[in-house]
Amino acid sequence: MLTVGRSWSGGSEYRFGFNSQEQDDEVYGNGNFNTAEFWGYDTRLGRRWNLDPKSNPSISNYATFLNNPIFYSDLLGDTVIGLSARSATRTKDIIQGTFSKDYHKDFRKLISIGANGMAFKPISKGDFDKATANLNEDEKALAQGYYDAINAREKFRVGVVTSNETIGNYIGNMGLEMADGTILTPNSTGADVDAGAGGGFNVKINGNENLTLIVMDSKTVINEYRIKTTRKYSPGLVSSGETLAHEMLGHGLTRHDENNRYTQWVNAIRLSNLYLRVASDGTKYRDGSSHSGHGGVPGNSDQMNKIPEYLND
Repeated sequence: MLTVGRSWSGGSEYRFGFNSQEQDDEVYGNGNFNTAEFWGYDTRLGRRWNLDPKSNPSISNYATFLNNPIFYSDLLGDTVIGLSARSATRTKDIIQGTFSKDYHKDFRKLISIGANGMAFKPISKGDFDKATANLNEDEKALAQGYYDAINAREKFRVGVVTSNETIGNYIGNMGLEMADGTILTPNSTGADVDAGAGGGFNVKINGNENLTLIVMDSKTVINEYRIKTTRKYSPGLVSSGETLAHEMLGHGLTRHDENNRYTQWVNAIRLSNLYLRVASDGTKYRDGSSHSGHGGVPGNSDQMNKIPEYLND
């Protein structure tokens, strides 16, 4: 809110206030109310006008920034955010392509990008339940994962690149070390990511954000695919759809539990297998024996094909 003697009076051409949101001075006077795509924000109370569309039983639906506006920001109220408009569109296409059957169409419609071209629109619980009512157990679980990521309070940022595209716009000036020891720089390409991380990776950044980077045309051969009926190995390329499920929904949604990394790695393999059952013929599964950089997390077919408990809500 404005402080006497410390307010700026440079004219009305500057429209923005706290959290980079646009001021709406007609409501409470100069500087006392901001507006954004998913809320109206009272700067004097530090509260939103409308109920939070991403309800959390542990905090008031009128609370903002998890009651910590110094540490957190929330420009639009969205959480899954493409690192560019191109990445957002590619991510949307990957998710919708995973749910490609005709009876998936109601769920596909829920996967949409907001007006800024990068942030995914929140999904209401009612709309989600209606759109997934006729899906089978595997399909509902995978859909639940994307619903949870899109509606999560922490931000899930996704970059999707091709082998020949550089990743400067995706990691900024961060230096990220891959499982093979390769250090990624802004001049690194998707091919460098593919060589060092096998199609993509997920890391925690900025304290409360998840970054997933995916190589669309990965050339990485995964050696841990098995044929379900014979249990024989059947190496093959990893798809961008599997990588997104594996990294964002497997590693990303369980990355808060850094003390139990084995569980996180197992969940990532389970998400790969969940994707394979939903988006392909389900004849193959991954056994986790060569899960890159982790020394392998081998398991039998029953163990690795379980649906993680956090997707059974």
